[in-house]
Amino acid sequence: MAEDDTMGMQEPKKKSKQKQMLPPYRPRQATGSPASVDIQASATGTSAVVLAGLKAAYRWTDRTKLTRAEFLQKRAAWLSRPASEV
Repeated sequence: MAEDDTMGMQEPKKKSKQKQMLPPYRPRQATGSPASVDIQASATGTSAVVLAGLKAAYRWTDRTKLTRAEFLQKRAAWLSRPASEV
């Protein structure tokens, strides 16, 4: 029997051409830049009920923008006040 000339030789492995998948780009909200109160509420874990109360008390709209520090300060002040009926 004749031996195969390629016996013992292996072809070099080809590199995988799959592109590495990157996570989607999500810009981080800087703590010092103003953002809508809805974004600040979700970033700080503020419940929907508290956010609704803050919007009513401070007459905030969907266009109201505050820094995170301002939002946290107003939230703390509002939550520390005694409840009263208007």
